[in-house]
Amino acid sequence: MFSRLRRVAGVCAVAVGLGLVADGYAQQGPGTLIGAITEQANTWTASQSFTRDAIATTSTDGVVLQNTTAATSGVTAQYSPRLRFSGTAWKSNATAASQVNSMALELRPVSGAAATTFTWALMASVAGSGSYTDILDGNSDGYLQIGNGASATQIDSSNSRGPYPASDSGATLGISTRRWSTVFGAAGDFSGTLTAANYQRGGTAFAVSQASPSAPTGTNNTTGLMMGLAGAITPANTRIFVTITGSVANDTATNGAQVQIRYGTGTAPVNGAALTGTTAGSLQQFTLSLSGQKVPFSVSAVITGLTAGTAYWLDTGLAAITAGTATITQVSVSAFDIP
Repeated sequence: MFSRLRRVAGVCAVAVGLGLVADGYAQQGPGTLIGAITEQANTWTASQSFTRDAIATTSTDGVVLQNTTAATSGVTAQYSPRLRFSGTAWKSNATAASQVNSMALELRPVSGAAATTFTWALMASVAGSGSYTDILDGNSDGYLQIGNGASATQIDSSNSRGPYPASDSGATLGISTRRWSTVFGAAGDFSGTLTAANYQRGGTAFAVSQASPSAPTGTNNTTGLMMGLAGAITPANTRIFVTITGSVANDTATNGAQVQIRYGTGTAPVNGAALTGTTAGSLQQFTLSLSGQKVPFSVSAVITGLTAGTAYWLDTGLAAITAGTATITQVSVSAFDIP
C-alpha cells in the first residue's frame, strides 16, 4: 500500500482509495494531494495540468496569484505577485552570449477616497537586463495604453472611434466621440459637438478657434493693408490649419482685390495697419466685372513650426487691384490644431 505513495519536491501524493496521513498533512479526500506547497519555493521540470470539470459557462478560478496583506493608510496598495514567462536567445555580436528575455503580468491596486480601482501591466525585460518596462497597460475602467513614452497609443474602449496617440509622435490619430484625459484619467461624456473641451490627445485639449468678425473697413491701397480680423489661437501642438472665408468686392468695375492669410505673435494688427506678420497659403486674386459685385472667397493654409502654448493672431492682408476700394464682408475665421 505504501508503495503507491510517492513524494516529489516536498509534495505527498496519494493514490485513489488510500486513507493516509503523511508528513503532518491531513488527507482531504480520496485521490487528492495531502501535501501543500505553502512555505517553500518549488520547481517543476515537467508539465503541470489543472483540471476543473463541469463548470459550464460559470467563470471559475483555475490558478490564483494573490497578495492577501491588507492595505493600510501607510501602505495604501498591495500589488499582486507577478506571472512571469522567461526564455533565452543568442546574441551573436561580441561578446556572444545567451541572454534571458522575460515578460510579466501584474495587477496594481490604486487607493481612492470613495472606492479603490486598479491598473494592470504587461511588462518586458530584454537582453538579460533584469529590469522591466511596461509595454501594455490597462485599468479597471477599460482603457488601454500600448507602449510607453512619446510613442504610446491610448484606447478608450467606451464609445471609442479608434486609438488616440498619447502624445505628438509615433501613432495614428483617431477621432472619438468620447473625451478622456490619459489612460488612467477621468473621462467626460460626449457633448455632441467637436470643441476644444472634447477634442483631446494625451490629456492636452486641442485648440479650436472660431470667429465671425464684423466687416472691416476696405482699402484702395494696391500694396495691401491688414484687415484687423483679430482671429486668435493658442495651439497645443506645433501645427495648425487655418481657413478664412467671406465675400470680396471692389466698388469700381473691372477692378479687383487680392487676399492672403497672415499670422504672428504679440499684439494683433488693427484694421488699416501696414502689412505685417508671416504670410500663409496662396495669394488669392479676384477681378470683378461689375461695380460692387461680390464673390465668395476662401483662403486656407497649414501653418507649421509654431510654438505650442504660444498665442498667435490670425488675419488677412487685403489689397485693391488696379484701383477702387476693395472690401471683404461676412468673414469667418476658423483654426484648429493638427496632431
